[in-house]
Amino acid sequence: MLPTTIDGVIEELDRTIATARRDESRLGYFPALYRKVTASVQQGIADGRFEDGDRMEPEAGARGAARLVRATTLPTPPRRQRSMRCRS
Repeated sequence: MLPTTIDGVIEELDRTIATARRDESRLGYFPALYRKVTASVQQGIADGRFEDGDRMEPEAGARGAARLVRATTLPTPPRRQRSMRCRS
C-alpha cells in the first residue's frame, strides 16, 4: 500500500535508501535527494511557510512522493543480454 502521509513517504524512502546502501546500488541516489526535499517540505508545513499548508500534506504525501516510492520499490527487471552479432 502506498503511503498517504509525508511521514509514511519518508519511512518508505528510508527503506529504499537502506536497501540501496546494503546492495551498494546507485539506485538510492535519487530517493536520498527526494527524501531531503520531502523532509524540507514537511518542515516548511510545520513552520507555516506555505499559505495552504493543510493541503500540502496529502498533496505531497499521497500524490507526489508516493509515486516515487512506488517506482523505487518495484522489482528491478533482469538485464537484457546484448547481442554480439556483427551488423553488416
